[in-house]
Amino acid sequence: NAPALTFVMRSNLTLQAVFVDVENPVVTVTNSLPGGPLQNLSATLGGLATDNHQVVSVIFRVNSGAWTNAAGLGPWSASFALVAGTNTFSIYSVDAAGNHSATNTLGTFVALLQPEIGSIIPGGGGGFGIQFSSVAGAVYSLEYKDSLTAPAWLPLGGSVAGNGAVISLSDTNPPAGERFYRLKVETP
Repeated sequence: NAPALTFVMRSNLTLQAVFVDVENPVVTVTNSLPGGPLQNLSATLGGLATDNHQVVSVIFRVNSGAWTNAAGLGPWSASFALVAGTNTFSIYSVDAAGNHSATNTLGTFVALLQPEIGSIIPGGGGGFGIQFSSVAGAVYSLEYKDSLTAPAWLPLGGSVAGNGAVISLSDTNPPAGERFYRLKVETP
């Protein structure tokens, strides 16, 4: 792709030219990152890898795990397990000459499993403690309905920051009849 090279050469001489590929490939991610509450801790990302000649591999890692080959090149895809909480996805490509693209690190993203109530423990005065496993940095709140046919869930008290341990929220004044609870989680 450079300007033409012109020269004059004597007869019976040989010119040997070695062309070296010095252009780095490029790798991009084309679908959005997972985040927020998930049904399971797995994700798939995909994108494109391009080069002026030939891409031979797309390599990724999640968090500080091992570097792994993605499936395909252009397009490529990578399926992987997440950890509950903060995750970092990094990827680069390599061309046939051994040139590497810049390593694209897709900032940190938070993956949370849908929160599950572990137990409901009767408290003094007729109240209840709702216990569940938390993810550090997530914010949890409890909502309720006194009837499943009620139009909306209502907030119950404040919220609590997750710390990676089992924590609880309380309903200190439930009605004498039924009450239905929903645990809500928000990413930081």
